[in-house]
Amino acid sequence: METTMIDPLIIPIVAIVGLFATISIGVVAHYFYLLNRLKAENALKQDMLLRGYSPEEIAQVIGVQGGMKWSACGERRPKDKDAKKAA
Repeated sequence: METTMIDPLIIPIVAIVGLFATISIGVVAHYFYLLNRLKAENALKQDMLLRGYSPEEIAQVIGVQGGMKWSACGERRPKDKDAKKAA
């Protein structure tokens, strides 16, 4: 009976390719989520404009209030200068 030998480099190659694919899919999924979230927020703003809301009312509902930024995890936080004023 003949046994076949698996190339010893196949396991590290598969591991590296799998790791790269997993990270790539995670990054793409994260930005796809942020894009969809932005589309939904813009659709809400457009709908509110068509219903006759003022920009101030829209800002109040959305929570922007003129001084928010996106953090790395997609949450909105006050800009640094606004955070110092509140403290």
